[in-house]
Amino acid sequence: MRTTLLTILIAASSVGSVLGQVKTSFGTTTFKVIGATPGGRVCVYSVALQPSNGGSTRVLQRKLLTAADASGAATFDLKESVPFQSIWFITDLSSGSFAVVAPPGFSPGKLDISPPHRGRNADDFSVNRPFLLVCVVRPGLGAWDGHATDGKDDADGSADGKTAIGLDRLAGFDVRLPVPALSRIAARDVLFVVDPLWMRYGVVQASGGTNAP
Repeated sequence: MRTTLLTILIAASSVGSVLGQVKTSFGTTTFKVIGATPGGRVCVYSVALQPSNGGSTRVLQRKLLTAADASGAATFDLKESVPFQSIWFITDLSSGSFAVVAPPGFSPGKLDISPPHRGRNADDFSVNRPFLLVCVVRPGLGAWDGHATDGKDDADGSADGKTAIGLDRLAGFDVRLPVPALSRIAARDVLFVVDPLWMRYGVVQASGGTNAP
């Protein structure tokens, strides 16, 4: 039997909401972050559906930006039009403030994330979807991401209608920011998940947990 962690998860209210000071804006081919820690790094994680040959192609963007000026601004130039069906998760790695936004006119659905459980080797959490993309950010340390499929490579290995994500199965977000392997939820960790088939997302922040990686 798995034991539920004594961790409170606080959900962001909606796409476009801003927690802390970080704000965003979209250009034709650019995505801009404003109000991040000057000189600090910003984690940008985006999932999009691009029209392709009568269907659609999933596009994943992972980027570490540096807020170079006094206003804490950083710009990500995609070199092509910003996809209309896209969800953007942004975290200031120094302050921990984060936001989830989408281009004007696009309103992705929401997902509920279960409270994390203490696994034998690592904590895990689950979502009632068959496939998920995952990004976890730990302020002051770094970011990890990965994916999981229900009953195939998820943490519980059971085809039970929900995908369980084990923290130890996630990898470092960027080779320029080396991070230790994850195992336990820590206070202020931000957990972000996307169902790229239906373009639904969930995001929560831990207000309690361990201090271990």
